Amino acid sequence: MLSSPNNPFLSGKLRFFLILFIVADLGISFNQYYNSPIDGDVTSIVLPTAKYKAVLKDPCGIEMIASDTTYSEPNRIFALAFIYKYFRTVPLISQSFLSPISSVYFSAALLKLFIQILIVVMIGLYSSGRIGFKNDLFITSIALATIFFQVGGYSSTMGIIDATVSYTVYYSLSVGLVLILLYPLIMNFGFKREIKPGVFSILFYFMLAIIIPFMGNQVPLLIISIFLTALAGSMIFKVELSKIVAVIKADKKYLSVLILFIFLCSYSYFMSLYNSERNLSGLSFIERIAKIPVGLKNILFGKPGLWILMVLITINSIILKKINPAFNLKFLKWFGLFCGMYLLVLPLDGYYEFRPNIIRRDNFIPVILILIVIFTRTTLSLIDALSNSPAKIRYMGFYIFTIMLIFTLADLPSLRIENCQRASLEMLSISDKKIVHLSGKCNLASWYSANEVKDSEVNAQVFYLWGITAEPKYYIQH
Repeated sequence: MLSSPNNPFLSGKLRFFLILFIVADLGISFNQYYNSPIDGDVTSIVLPTAKYKAVLKDPCGIEMIASDTTYSEPNRIFALAFIYKYFRTVPLISQSFLSPISSVYFSAALLKLFIQILIVVMIGLYSSGRIGFKNDLFITSIALATIFFQVGGYSSTMGIIDATVSYTVYYSLSVGLVLILLYPLIMNFGFKREIKPGVFSILFYFMLAIIIPFMGNQVPLLIISIFLTALAGSMIFKVELSKIVAVIKADKKYLSVLILFIFLCSYSYFMSLYNSERNLSGLSFIERIAKIPVGLKNILFGKPGLWILMVLITINSIILKKINPAFNLKFLKWFGLFCGMYLLVLPLDGYYEFRPNIIRRDNFIPVILILIVIFTRTTLSLIDALSNSPAKIRYMGFYIFTIMLIFTLADLPSLRIENCQRASLEMLSISDKKIVHLSGKCNLASWYSANEVKDSEVNAQVFYLWGITAEPKYYIQH
C-alpha cells in the first residue's frame, strides 16, 4: 500500500528541490526542442501536398473505400488536421514577439513541451493515484518520470518525444490522450478508486473517443493488445472476466464511451488497410514476425537507457520482496503478457521501409511508458516500506538521486547540438537571388536534400506562408 496523501514524507526543502528540478528539466527540454530541426512531414501537411490533401478532403475514407483506392496515412486525419491548423496559426501569432524563423522552432518546441507535460502528469497520476503539488507521491512520481524524457542521451532506444514534431503528434500525443481516456478504468483497477465522470467529463471522453482512433494505427494496435492481454490473462492468471466486465458496466455512460472508442478503433484499423505505404515489399505476416527479434535487440541493446530502467525495476522488485514477502508482484506478469501480445500485434500494421525491423522506438512507446510507471510505482512502494527507518530512507534518497543524475547527465550533451537547418533558413531569408544555393549538410524541413529546384517547391510556398521569405524562394542543396 502506498503512503497516504495525508502522510507527507518530503521535507519542505526536499519538496522545493524536486519542484525546482522538474521546472529546470522542463526548461532544458524546451531548449532542446527549440534547437531540433523541423521534419519533412510538417511542410507537406501545412501546404498541403496532394499526398495529404486526399486524406483531408475524405476524412472518413468513404470515397477511398468505395473506389477501392489507397491514400497515404488514411487513418491519421485528426493528427494531420491538427498539424495543419497548428502550424498555420501558432507561428504567425508568435511572430508578434519572435522573428519568422524563430516562431517556427518556438511553435514546434512549445507543442513538444506540452505533450511532454501531459504524459509526465499522467505517469504521475498512474503511479501515485493522486494529482497536485501538495501531494508528495505525485511530486516524487513526476520528478522520477521526467528524467526518462531523453532528447539526446538514450533517445534512440527510449525517447518518448520524437526529434520530429510530426511523429511526436502521431505517436506520443495519441498515447498521451489514451492515458486520459482510460484514467477512470485504471484508477478503478489499479487503486480501487471508483471514478464516476460527471456530465462535462463524459462529453470530453466522448470527444477523445472520436479523435484518438484517427491519429494513426498506434492506438488500434494498442487496444487490440490490451483486449488480448485481458483475455489471455483471465485464463492464465485465473481472473474472472465477469469481474472486469462488471466494473466497466458500473458506469453506463463511460461504458458507452468505451464501446464507441473500440468501434472507431476497429474502423480506423480497417482504413489502415488502404494505406498506400503499408506493405510495398509484400512481406507476409510470418516474415514480419521473423523480423521482430532484430528490432527488439536494437531497442534493448542499443544505447543502454532502456535496459538500465529494466534493471532498476528488477532491483526495486527484489528489495520489495525481501522487505515484505507478501508484496504482490503479479503486475510484472501482466506486463510481460502485454508485451508478448503487443509484439505479436505490431506486424498487423504492415511493413514500412523506414521501419525495417517492425519495432522501433516510436511504436514501442506504450511499453516504455508502462516500464516508467512500474519503476515509479515500485520506487514509491520502497519509500513507503522504508519510511520508518531514517537511515534506510537516506540510502533510498541517495539511490534516487544517483538514478536522476545518470539520466540527466546522459541527456545534457544534446544542449550543445547546433541547428544547421536554422542557419540555412537564415541564408535563404536574406538572399536576393531567385534560386539560392545552400549547403547539403542537413535537410531543410525535408526528409531529403533538395538536389533540384523542383525539390524545394513545397517548402518555398510554406516558408513564404510563414513569412520567412518575402516571396516563394527556391533553392538547391549541394
